Amino acid sequence: MTKLPTLSSYLHTMQNLLAFILRIPPVDPSTPLRATFLHRLAGDVMNSVMGYPLDVADFWQLLDFMDDLDQA
Repeated sequence: MTKLPTLSSYLHTMQNLLAFILRIPPVDPSTPLRATFLHRLAGDVMNSVMGYPLDVADFWQLLDFMDDLDQA
């Protein structure tokens, strides 16, 4: 779980973390490190978002973030 107060603030923080992970070059020898961090981020997000109440604005922000994560 997370200590951030709202889903919006959580997703903003995770977006920054995703941007940092994407700076890791997708070429060997860094490929496994990047993949591991992306898988860990995806798992953490899936576990953490369940603890937040969801409204329409947060829903679209969550979908946008999940799309960014999928494209990564």
